[in-house]
Formats: sequence, C-alpha cells, structure tokens
Amino acid sequence: MLFNSSDISSLNVFRTIVEHGSFVSAQYSLNISQSAVSQHMVKLEDRLGFRLCHRGRAGFALTEKGAEIYEHVRVLFQRLDEFSDTVGEMRDELTGRLSIGISDNIISDPHLPVPLALNRFLAQTRSVDVRLEVGVAADIEAKLLRGELSLTLTPAFSMDDRIVRRKVYDERQVLCCGHLHPLFDVTRLTLDKIEDYPFVVRPYRDTNELKIFQKAKVAASASNVEAIATFILSGCYLGYLPRCYAQRWLDSGQMRLLRENETSYDVNFYLATRKNARESLILRTFMDELLARIYDAAPLANLRDAD
Repeated sequence: MLFNSSDISSLNVFRTIVEHGSFVSAQYSLNISQSAVSQHMVKLEDRLGFRLCHRGRAGFALTEKGAEIYEHVRVLFQRLDEFSDTVGEMRDELTGRLSIGISDNIISDPHLPVPLALNRFLAQTRSVDVRLEVGVAADIEAKLLRGELSLTLTPAFSMDDRIVRRKVYDERQVLCCGHLHPLFDVTRLTLDKIEDYPFVVRPYRDTNELKIFQKAKVAASASNVEAIATFILSGCYLGYLPRCYAQRWLDSGQMRLLRENETSYDVNFYLATRKNARESLILRTFMDELLARIYDAAPLANLRDAD
C-alpha cells in the first residue's frame, strides 16, 4: 500500500486528534473546520480498511488497531521533524520543531527564566514550531522517553539511564500553613505538634517529603502546586510549596512558614534529553540560550553545584 501527500495530511489530523484527546480540540489546533477533521478521519479509515477510533456521546477512544497505528504515526512524524531539522542545518537555518516539557509553576521562579530564553531564541528565527508542555515530572519524563519531547526541565522522577541529565538549579521547598489553620497563630511550635495535623503531598513524591516527621498523617494528595496551595489555604492541611511560588501568600499574610530552618529541603532541577537522540541545531541553540539565562540568574552556590 503506497501513501501519498493527502494520506500524510490525514495521518497528521489523526495524530493531532489523539494528542489533544478530541475532534474539537484538534479542530482548533489545526485551524480547520470540524467537518474537515471528520472527513480526514473517514478517508483515512477507508484507506486503511479498519476503524481507528470510537467517537460519539461516550467520547473519543482509540481502537486496539488505532493505538498501534498511532505509535507508528508518532514515529513517522518524529522522523519528518528530524528531516526538517537536518535540511535546515544544511542551509544554516533554524527551521523545524522544538518540543519542550517543563514542570508547573516554573514561571514563578526567577532562577528558571524560560520566558526570557524563549525570547532570545525566537529572536533568531520565526521558522521554528515551538511546543511547550507543562505538567508533572512523571508525565513529562514519559513523553521525553517516547520521543514526544526534545528537552525537559523538571526534577528527576526516576534515574532511567536512557535519559541524560544536567543539574541546573536547586528549588527550595518550604512547609506552609494557611491563615485558617489552627497552627497559624501559634508562636512556639515543635515538630511533634506540627505532625499532629494532616498533610497534603504530591503523589509522585509520596511521604518522602515528610521524612523528618515520624508520625505524619497524609490525608490528601495533589499533582500540581496550585492544587496544593488550595488545600493549604483551606486551613485543613499543611503542605510543601516552592518558596518562590508561596511568596505571594507569605507577603499577603495568608500563609506562614513552619520552622523553616528545620523543615525546608531542596529539589534538584535538571535539563534532560534522551540518550543517543540526535542533537539538532535547534535543540543546541535553545539549550545554549536557556543555560545562559539560568546561569545569569542563579546564585553562585547553585552554579558550582551544577558544574
């Protein structure tokens, strides 16, 4: 079976539907009508001779064959992106696609200036399709390993040897108490007193962040810092937040820190790429800009640690 350029267009529509989770979301991403999205799918399924997905009131879901086809399509477009990068390099141009994954709340940290790095990078080219994905470390790392992302900036979720990491920064985590919590106005606090109250934790760290508390009670979990902050502000839970993210509520008096010197800890942030993955001109250029901005912003102690 030979595929033509029209088939490639339909495969791209299929890929976009899968990655966005619905026909409607794909419509806006591709800037085409919903009827055009549906026509591409009907045409593609006719060409292949089997159903790729179920759609209707129950929502969108891949068939078993659809899931297998998607994996091949993902690799196909990854190779096309690499081809585009290679042609750009041969012409001494920054053209192609750059897919970046970062942890949520990075924008609140002045020591991790991703927006400035993007500004400096995009000043050099308008021919790069930049995709930026924000999520939890586990999901971001999984997408890096699948080749869906070129570069990530997150804490390390695992020590998978298929990933090459470079430490760039330590993010301070602080134990926060909301103004509605019974401990908010208590002046003399012991660790024993603190651990009498329930905590909210990040599921991918579980109780590791509470290791100094021998009897800590985990009563809630949240995968991102905004959800954790919401739990803390409710006054029903204690929890850890990045210091830079919590600062707004500390300044407004809606949160306080509990025994900061004893309870705080650091999380290492890493730039990561896939081992043996091709390092394109686009990737090298953006990494250089990002590292330059991070090193400009980071304290000297962090620079020494990152070497």
